[in-house]
Amino acid sequence: MKSIKICALLLLALPLVMISCKQKQAKDAATVKFKLTDAPADFDALYIDVQSIQVQTAASGWVTLQSQVGTINLLQYVNGQSTLIAQAELPQGQINQVRLVLGSNNSIVANGQTYPIAIPAGMESGLVLNVHQQLQAGQTYEWTIDFDAAQSVMTTGSGSFHLEPVLRLIVDAQSSAGATTNADGTISIGGSTGGT
Repeated sequence: MKSIKICALLLLALPLVMISCKQKQAKDAATVKFKLTDAPADFDALYIDVQSIQVQTAASGWVTLQSQVGTINLLQYVNGQSTLIAQAELPQGQINQVRLVLGSNNSIVANGQTYPIAIPAGMESGLVLNVHQQLQAGQTYEWTIDFDAAQSVMTTGSGSFHLEPVLRLIVDAQSSAGATTNADGTISIGGSTGGT
């Protein structure tokens, strides 16, 4: 009978322990948000297959933030428009790099025709951006990845297209308030450089 009472007490206490752990985790964590935007380009549409954002943290190594976005038309997010692609709670501490991971379902629409667009070999693991930001518990950090479609799409001699992504990381002004950041907002991928 005594063991039944002990089991019942443990079952009642378990939710309280879980709530306490979640509250402690939230207290020791920072909220991070990643958005995507684009500069105008002379195409009808540019569809990219957003799979995930990966963040390299000092505390946990590479952490994957799954994205529910899927394939989106980048050209819908120009002239100050952006879309949220991933959000998560991360432990406080240093983050160094971010990867934008794309899938294989990428295409371009030019002059009313749709063409598949390939990502160069070696970029399957993600497009890397340097962040070097110290996350503080209880703070919210927001970064916008500016994917420059006009400079990123290359045409081959055979009339096919491929991506050599030119990205720029824009740090929200409030995100860096009260925190140490060395992000310069530029990145070089595939031989192209995104300007500031």
